[in-house]
Formats: sequence, C-alpha cells, structure tokens
Amino acid sequence: MLTVLYNIFDVFSVDDEVEIDLLKAVKAPLDPNIYHAKGKQGLPGFGFHQGANVVAPYRFYMPRRFFRDFAILITVRPDDDRGGYLFAVVNPFDTVVELGVLLEPLNDRNANLSLVYSDSRRDADPGRAIASFQIPPINGKWTELAFKIEGNEVTLYYNCQRYETQTLQRRQKQLNFDDASKLYIAQAGPIINKPFV
Repeated sequence: MLTVLYNIFDVFSVDDEVEIDLLKAVKAPLDPNIYHAKGKQGLPGFGFHQGANVVAPYRFYMPRRFFRDFAILITVRPDDDRGGYLFAVVNPFDTVVELGVLLEPLNDRNANLSLVYSDSRRDADPGRAIASFQIPPINGKWTELAFKIEGNEVTLYYNCQRYETQTLQRRQKQLNFDDASKLYIAQAGPIINKPFV
C-alpha cells in the first residue's frame, strides 16, 4: 500500500500576498483512497493511497490569469521513490500540464523536482518544465519544498534552506488558463498518467 501525506500545499502571489490552499480541493466525504492523517509536527494532513482521485475545475481555487511572480509551498512525505505529479493544472483535453510540480527518481542518490509553467495555446513546447532541480531522495521523510518565482529567476528552497536558483526564459505576461482546465492533486489526469501514488 502506497501513501503520501501533505499538510501544506499553498500558492502565494508575491506581489499581492494572495494565498491559495490547493488542498481545499479535497472534499468530504473523502474518496476511499484518501484519509485524514497527522502531518509534520502533528499538523493535520491528508494521506493518499493508490487510486486516489482529486480533480476539480481550477477556477474554483485559482485565478484565470495566474500570478507572474509567485511561490509554491509543499510539505510532503512519500512512502516510495516512484514520484509523479504532486499537483497539476491540466488543459481541458488532459494532454498538457499548464502548471504543476513533478517529482521523478533520477538515480539512487538523486531525484528530479520540476516546475511546469506553460500556456498550452501559445507556447511552442507546451507542458515542458521551466526549471528542474536535482534533490536528495525524500521517500519516508517529511520534506518541505518551496519554489519562489520572481522576475526571471526561480529559487528552490529545500527544508527551508535556499537550495538553488536558476534563470528562466519566459514570457513577460501572466499565464492564462483555459476556462475548462482542471486541477489535479497527486496526479496529472488519466492521459498524462504520472500519478504520485
């Protein structure tokens, strides 16, 4: 049985100090593969077993024009090293990730953590990662991950410590989601098929 626990999953606008809690998409009654659990330092969290399905219209939780500068905070404890999407906003056809965080095993000593940020209607290579970082494997350990995107830089914070900064090549405009895009938690939908559990 596979389990992943989240207790913080927030997106912040750097300019407007707007906070979005993506775990509000997890609704009661819970899917039988989702359960309440204790998170880091005893805070409330959610556990996800294989087959968990959390999907909702993105517009219930996020603005149509996404913030240009923002931060994503995630606290997670995966029970294995298979990886997958921690969350994803996917186009209406479930074929392109417009915004998401993907964790994938790289080798025995490293995992790859990627931030996907793309306009599926305008980008030449939609769904590609704008930044990828090699991090130590995190399976079995509570880990705090944060991306801060400001201007043309993305900084990864690993357990509250500045880990690495990369320069971005991206449009100056804000990301516009399609009105029918969907928010997935612990997956990126049935076609992309990279579930975290």
